[in-house]
Amino acid sequence: MKRYILMNLVFASLVLGVANPLLAVQSDQISEELEGIVVIATRTEHTLADVPEATTVITAKELELENATNALEALRWVPGINLSMSYGGHGQEGYKIGGINSPTFLSSSYALILINGNRPKSRWPLSDIPVSMIERIEIIKGANSLLYGSDAMSGVINVITKKAPGAFTGSAQGSFSASDENSNTQSVSLGFKLGKLRQLYSYKRDDTEFDTMHRDSFMGKFGVDLGERTDLEFSMRVSQLENNVRGKIVEVDTYDFSANLGWQIDDISSLHAKLFLRKYEDAYTGAREIDSFYNEQELVYTRLFGDSHLVTAGYQRMADDFEYVAPTKKVSKTPYSNNLFLQDEISLSDSFRVVPALRVGFYNDYDDQN
Repeated sequence: MKRYILMNLVFASLVLGVANPLLAVQSDQISEELEGIVVIATRTEHTLADVPEATTVITAKELELENATNALEALRWVPGINLSMSYGGHGQEGYKIGGINSPTFLSSSYALILINGNRPKSRWPLSDIPVSMIERIEIIKGANSLLYGSDAMSGVINVITKKAPGAFTGSAQGSFSASDENSNTQSVSLGFKLGKLRQLYSYKRDDTEFDTMHRDSFMGKFGVDLGERTDLEFSMRVSQLENNVRGKIVEVDTYDFSANLGWQIDDISSLHAKLFLRKYEDAYTGAREIDSFYNEQELVYTRLFGDSHLVTAGYQRMADDFEYVAPTKKVSKTPYSNNLFLQDEISLSDSFRVVPALRVGFYNDYDDQN
């Protein structure tokens, strides 16, 4: 039995948001859509040309041109990112940003994967998401541990799904890949508005002949019109996989739910609250079973002081009730963390910005092994 409490205090060095000298030359060549895109690399909204981070954005229109079928495929042409994918019994997606691995099945690392700002737990978190549900993908390269935690030291990949629409929309897509795995994918999405409730649904089916893998993914996103200054959104995601590996069955079920409330208090301040719940079950016949229930709460306040200080303060709590059972080993964990972060975007001129930040984390990891 092991228990420890860790207090982690990190001070940021100054991050210089210096304008790229090539930006002025390239700006005329950037499409109108890309110029207007809003990114959240620093947890505050900026246009892509103005964000003080090394940020790449893949838009929905670019996804159509790439002919990608899911979020993982959309990243294959991004410089500095290496991808891998396997469907075997212990297969999973893999990512590297600048040569540093992403979190894998049962290990932590320093390239963080997010879906709408939430941490997924799945062997295949990105290939679960069809392109019909994606608004954009933000790739933030470089250390971002002060705002996102220690698992974002090399960068962040954040998939932003589309908002539930205010009018009827629909799409269908299918693909087939003739390879050693002979995989095929079909997806369909439907969106509409009923009263004040905006709704967007998506269903995706993946099959491979290799090891006879079948995966069904369902996503739903809902928005409620509460007024010009208040935005309320709910989303849910269900993923169920079955894989026959040399006569043994692998079953992986993931259930996600999130609620987001955004309130524009006035012209210079805003408040955002988030709740994220995730249930994860992974069973490999005769080998091991994994059961996890993860929950996350976050509260972020942003305010402009004067003309040059955009201050962001936030609180985040993460907890996971985790159990791993194998024939010769059993591990039960209930780790949690409480985090406070503070950031000040100081605009010294139109092309020069300094972003000092501070993050304090209190961690508890209760580990019971038999």
